Amino acid sequence: MEKTLFLYHYLPALTFQILLLPVVLQHISEHLCRSQLHRSLFGALVVAWYSAACHVFNVLRPLTYGDKSLSPSDLQALRWRESWDILIRKH
Repeated sequence: MEKTLFLYHYLPALTFQILLLPVVLQHISEHLCRSQLHRSLFGALVVAWYSAACHVFNVLRPLTYGDKSLSPSDLQALRWRESWDILIRKH
């Protein structure tokens, strides 16, 4: 039998990670990036990472929230891994 995983199993870890992320980024910026060039590069990497996270959120938003209707080809385009089983209803 497969083990069922529920969202509330992961929420405490996710909450802790979200609260800890700014502290870690500030520590890296202040203590590890000594020169202005390193700080500028680190800032650019943080902005690129945040932009990528926002892009992935916007791409997967229709699949997660169901706020717009998706065709079967749209659903297949959202499938990133072969292990993702996206059920497509045929009308």
